[in-house]
Amino acid sequence: TTDHNVLACNALGIINGVGNHKFDPYGLLERAQIAAIINRVARVLGTDTSGYTHPFTDVAGHWCSAELGWPVANGIINGIGNNKFDPNSYLTTEQAICITYRALLPLWKAREQLEVTFIDVGQADAALVSCGSHHMLIDGGNVNDSSRIYSVLTSRGITKLDLMIATHGHEDHVGGLAGALNAASVDTVLCSTDSYESVPFQNFKKYVAAQGKTITIPSPGDVYYLGEAKITILGPVTHGSDENNNSIVLRIDHGLTSFLFTGDAEREEEQAILASGVDLSATVLKVGHHGSADSTTYPFLREVMPTYAVISVGAGNPYGHPDENTLSRLRDAEANIFETRWNGNITVTSNARRIEIYTAHWEDEEEPAPTGFNDYTFVLNKNSGVFHYADCSSVSKMSEKNKIYSNLGRDEIIAQGFTPCKICKP
Repeated sequence: TTDHNVLACNALGIINGVGNHKFDPYGLLERAQIAAIINRVARVLGTDTSGYTHPFTDVAGHWCSAELGWPVANGIINGIGNNKFDPNSYLTTEQAICITYRALLPLWKAREQLEVTFIDVGQADAALVSCGSHHMLIDGGNVNDSSRIYSVLTSRGITKLDLMIATHGHEDHVGGLAGALNAASVDTVLCSTDSYESVPFQNFKKYVAAQGKTITIPSPGDVYYLGEAKITILGPVTHGSDENNNSIVLRIDHGLTSFLFTGDAEREEEQAILASGVDLSATVLKVGHHGSADSTTYPFLREVMPTYAVISVGAGNPYGHPDENTLSRLRDAEANIFETRWNGNITVTSNARRIEIYTAHWEDEEEPAPTGFNDYTFVLNKNSGVFHYADCSSVSKMSEKNKIYSNLGRDEIIAQGFTPCKICKP
């Protein structure tokens, strides 16, 4: 257990060795060392320790100088008088305990809770992230999920989104964002592209523009904040012809917990992100591309090593998602697997130290929501010759290339040779 704790603290950048791959576990602790340890723990827990100064003249050029400002400003550790700190003197056990106790007061104050709800939108993706009074929506499901997304926001009293992220241009990620944009204002809209040839994407752009906003295409390394949570863009590293592999991949850090969202990224994008050398470790992994066979490869998963894995997927989908090989890889990694097709909405909360997970179905909570967020009534399948209402369950199973969106009347569509769907009976 001791070895594990030491390795964990080293991985978090809290402690270092003494050189030559040695740790010296029985060595004495210097004043400089405990000040640095407490300052680094504060950073790991999400406290901004930069910008603080100290009055000590005997640490100029000393490695600990940059670590002293925050602990001193918060009264955790003091000097010895005459603007001296005496960084290399050793601490007594009593001094170490007193310093540690004083550090607990600012470090373990009540923190904003992070809540991530993976919304059950069938064979699609949507997640609402809240930290205190700040909110972010990552993807919005299919077109026929617009009313559900609207209802999720309004039932929680959310009228403003700090961030909206469409991971890529496919309908099952942007289709329902029209509902969100009718329910709430948005400060910043991110997507991996600002141009994609589909009616759902153009509809998404129209509602973004109606709020006087434009789509920002982020770059790897870009950082955003949602209250106390830090959001780092990790991908796409490159853009290609496969829209799935153009997905925005992002990491949310909240104290000691972290979430990795991978959109529909598959092997190609995973390899590019691995090659970039970024930290992929995460407590919770939103599994890529609904658990397809080409996502969540072993090399990628070995870097993430999640405690929990969430798969957004529809029951009885025609693609065989999630693939059994992907599930096997997740089990090999000893991840606890949750799927929206069985668990409904999956809500994960973090208090910056530990994770709790709850599952439920929206049918028990959502209120009736308005419809008509899109500029068409029917969706025509040019392959089968069948036309459907826009919210028909069959629409989400259709290939985008076979869809025609129409506001024509029923008789006009029939006159063009299309037949009504036997399920939704338009």
